[in-house]
Amino acid sequence: MQENLIILPAIMTKQSSSDLEHAGASFTSVFLGRMHPPLPEADLAKYRDLVLKHEIQVGDLAVLGVDGLQQLGISNLVHAARIAAAAQGDVRSDPPKVDGKPVEVQAKVGIISFGRVDTVSQSAYVRFFFDLHWIDPSMIGADPANVPPYLWRPDAYVFNATGDYNKTVHPATLLDPERGLMLQALEFEATFDNPMDLRDFPFDSDAATIHVIAVEEQSAEDYVLRPWSEGEANATKLFFDPEFVAEWTIRGHSIDGYELMGGNSIPYSHMLIHLHLQRRSSFYLWKLVLPLFLSTVFCFSSFFFEPDNLSDRNATSLTMFLATAALLFVIGSLLPKTSFLTRIDKFVIVSLLVQFVVAVLSWVIAGGFGDIASHRVDNIDRYGLIFLPTFYFMATLFYFAPPLVQHLLLSPTDRPEYPMTHFHDDKVELGFYPFVMFENIFL
Repeated sequence: MQENLIILPAIMTKQSSSDLEHAGASFTSVFLGRMHPPLPEADLAKYRDLVLKHEIQVGDLAVLGVDGLQQLGISNLVHAARIAAAAQGDVRSDPPKVDGKPVEVQAKVGIISFGRVDTVSQSAYVRFFFDLHWIDPSMIGADPANVPPYLWRPDAYVFNATGDYNKTVHPATLLDPERGLMLQALEFEATFDNPMDLRDFPFDSDAATIHVIAVEEQSAEDYVLRPWSEGEANATKLFFDPEFVAEWTIRGHSIDGYELMGGNSIPYSHMLIHLHLQRRSSFYLWKLVLPLFLSTVFCFSSFFFEPDNLSDRNATSLTMFLATAALLFVIGSLLPKTSFLTRIDKFVIVSLLVQFVVAVLSWVIAGGFGDIASHRVDNIDRYGLIFLPTFYFMATLFYFAPPLVQHLLLSPTDRPEYPMTHFHDDKVELGFYPFVMFENIFL
């Protein structure tokens, strides 16, 4: 049986409860006519007369059951059983299209909670309301307290959810009877996939994208998702303090709506909600970069021993190297596993190489690779003491000074550096809307 049915109630300036009951009975009549396999024409006409006479709603059919339908006048046991069974499904009217065009459903997003942005697993957690608004001409002048249960309503799901996925469908609401403006609130709680570009880690930015798609039963021929037209800047709101999101600053948002052919050769409507994040690098600077820097600086103290004092030089270099290895072992679980070197990976490698070169120089001047004249020993020791610390200090500045300055100069209204373009046209840039307290942030 086809689940989506059509009903064409008259559009009136004011609909009474009896008008809605009659419209519901008309819908039930259409429902009976679309059952598959079809009911015999003579029986169908009789059943439709009964439905219209008693103003039977679709939901009443399931409640009445086989016995109730027989008492109503549907004497054929098989017909009564088929009707009762069909009415127990999710019966909906057809989308309220105008001129055959898909229903435009405008979305507003209210984020209740966001966090657990995991760099290692590249995922994030979100709980949000996805409020869908559309115009239904059949509800013009209707009573907001009596929204028919069979009324068409859009539905969607989070496509890139990876775990801890919960969805709550709230009752549909008539917001504006004069326009027939409807609201369907969907509440999602999900851990979703969040791929990151970590080459500049820990000074990287991120666009955490929540990917919402229409359910499989509702193609792009039924409805299309679009951002809230009455101010896209307010299409996404935060209902929590973004300052409490660990490790990240939420700078703003962008929204993109488009249609794409599915794997079943049916087009579906998509919406991408981009949350633009900036990592707070202080954790990694204090817990990794500073200890690693100090360990390497302490390694340079081996130059203060006499060139022929290999044991003390070796002990100093080896101790600092082991301290560095222990530090990396402890904090390694917090670092991303990538197939390329991040900014902090390069600094770690430079630090380890410098420590190793300090040890090798001690072996060279101690004669470990052959005797060296005493005046050359002093020169090698002196040049090593000057060159290696200078090189290491310059490398540290090279890796961390530019991004630190860039972060200090970053304005809340500056667009992200990474591309923000429409899905179907990379020449069309998406709007960037900062989060501002009492404009789109409410606590």
